[in-house]
Amino acid sequence: MSTLNIIIPHYNRVKLCLEMLQSIYNDAPKDAINLIVVDDRSTDDISEIKDLIAKNYGMLYIN
Repeated sequence: MSTLNIIIPHYNRVKLCLEMLQSIYNDAPKDAINLIVVDDRSTDDISEIKDLIAKNYGMLYIN
């Protein structure tokens, strides 16, 4: 099976990013994707995104 690599830029849109990640988790098999979330020093609380990433897939979060 092929793996899809997805890079997600993030800046001050926690709710939108969480909705997008949930959609990806609901639709894609765990071993079919690699997600990279790149945060550009957001001023909002991004701990929810980190928690969601840590709970679901082996993904990378870059700040």
